[in-house]
Formats: sequence, structure tokens, C-alpha cells
Amino acid sequence: MIVADSSYLVERLIERRGDWGTEDLVSPDLAVPEVVNAVLIQERILHTLSDGRPYIESLFGAVDSAALQLVKVTESLVEEAYEIAMRNGQAIYDCIFVALALKYGVPLKTNDRRQAKVFADELSTRGGSLSQ
Repeated sequence: MIVADSSYLVERLIERRGDWGTEDLVSPDLAVPEVVNAVLIQERILHTLSDGRPYIESLFGAVDSAALQLVKVTESLVEEAYEIAMRNGQAIYDCIFVALALKYGVPLKTNDRRQAKVFADELSTRGGSLSQ
């Protein structure tokens, strides 16, 4: 299992054309509007997609097939993310992914270097290791 942040999901969805691979992907439910927004930007502003709808269908297909498991954002997850955001000076929505990966003790897949550093720093200070 890995926690996939929105940037990683967008890469899987658009650049890898919905190839979700064999990894068990988990993401907080807030990733859905973030990923759909990225699709919208690619279509409407960047004009790199002619029609974003098939990508949105692919995203929900991944959820329906359990290739991507969505986890509800809970108060305890937000509280943990808040503490991480305060310590690291990062946005709360990025730290939700970090908190979820730490909660499960699994890797975080992200294309965001700052978010990856926060995860590595938090993992290091906790003296934790990851499940494989």
C-alpha cells in the first residue's frame, strides 16, 4: 500500500493514461476535487487535453475497481496534519497526505519535493520505518 498525493494521481491519470499499476493506492477523499481541478486546468487553460471527461471517468473507474481507495478525512487526521503543517510551514491540504502515510506507516508518492521532504523529516523525527 502507498499513499498517493494528488500530483501522483494526476501523473497516473494523464501522463500514464490511467495506468494505475499494481500498487494498492490510498488517498484522502480530498484528492478527488484536486485531481479533477488539475484535469480542468489541463483542458481549459493549458489546452493539453481536448476533453477531460474521459480522465474523470478513469479516476472514478479506479475508485470503483478499488485500484484507488479513498479515505475519509477525519477530525483526528486533520489534527495530525495541522500539527505537521505548523512544524513545517506547509499547507494543511499537503500535510493531510503526509499524516495519512504516517498513520498507515507506508510510503507517500508525490511529485512535490517540499511535501516529500516534510514526509521524510516527519518520518525521521519519529524514528519510524515504512511497511512494504
